Amino acid sequence: MKLASALSTLPELQPSLAEACASARQALGESPVDVALVFVSSTHLGEALDRLPGIVRELTGARHLLGCTAEGIIGGGREVEREPAVSVLLCHMPGVEIHPFTVHQKDLETIEEAEDLISRLGVGSMEDPTLLLLGDPYSIDVMRIISGCNEALPGCPIIGGMASGGMGPDQQRIFFQDETLHEGAAGLSLSGDLRVDTIVSQGCRPVGTHKVITRVKDNVIFEIGGKPAADVLSQTLAELADEERDRAKNGLHVGRVIREEQTSFGRGDFLIRNLMGIDPDSGAIAVGDHFHPGQTIQFHIRDAEAAREDLELLLGAYKEGERKPSAGGLLFSCNGRGERLFGVKDHDSGVIRDVVGEVPIAGFFCAGEIGPIGGRNFLHGFTNSIAFFS
Repeated sequence: MKLASALSTLPELQPSLAEACASARQALGESPVDVALVFVSSTHLGEALDRLPGIVRELTGARHLLGCTAEGIIGGGREVEREPAVSVLLCHMPGVEIHPFTVHQKDLETIEEAEDLISRLGVGSMEDPTLLLLGDPYSIDVMRIISGCNEALPGCPIIGGMASGGMGPDQQRIFFQDETLHEGAAGLSLSGDLRVDTIVSQGCRPVGTHKVITRVKDNVIFEIGGKPAADVLSQTLAELADEERDRAKNGLHVGRVIREEQTSFGRGDFLIRNLMGIDPDSGAIAVGDHFHPGQTIQFHIRDAEAAREDLELLLGAYKEGERKPSAGGLLFSCNGRGERLFGVKDHDSGVIRDVVGEVPIAGFFCAGEIGPIGGRNFLHGFTNSIAFFS
């Protein structure tokens, strides 16, 4: 297996495509290209995007192609936000079965069973597949795809993100094989002689201790451990140091444990969701997820320091030598990260380079990131969803 990436920031689309494809093609050498992944800044909307897939496949000889437009583009160790850029990742994957698929909202509306969805995607017969999935946030209920795969293909990781940069329908593009799609979702299923290591960094650190929900309705938690939820939250904040308490004011979240059968919980065991509001009269808190009694939760803080710390910790297996360096990878980052969060350019790409080393990586800033937590796939926010291939 061999991967090669390249980034071009030329202001016009076709010269930028040509530069990125030529650079990546040269780095790959004579190896045939099984997959080309291409990400293009949304500043190029209105240009010849309908012809982009054909151009890239002609320039690279790629058998399969997947990509999208986005607000920010990642590649070559850089993160180019709100400026013209093209990122290309070329993959030579001998021994890997690759199956392309698309799905549209009208397809989902006719599907009743999870097995029917898997049949529609055409991935049911593949052994231990990994799915790469890109979608348009305004035209596809991607959660139906994710939940259907969780049910019918348990343990199958899905990595990807939602195209970004537009403010409504028909303002994003999905690139798939020889087509440029204006809506829906597209992806590739990979199976065979490869290992895919997935990392989902939700950018948070836990505070206080984990506790059990005792009364809840949908997304409104009334009691935690038999006490009003708002009181438990107030007590948790009161026990923090002053500096931590100040950070919590702008970045407090709720994490729920994915695998309740565990006896201890750490980073990677919690699905992080937004704390939406507090009702001092009823003592309830509202969270951006649905819960049921008996679930374990813990409050979390999200800020730049926590986000960096979380990413470094989750990459720690590479630093300690427990995982071998990869052939390359994909980075799907929330468009609320980057300079908006860290105040510097290329932050997350720099952390990955420092820990994992110089490996070819491409990706984009998403309007929602897709990745597994605790063996199940979710749509996230403010998250890095990473796939390393080897």
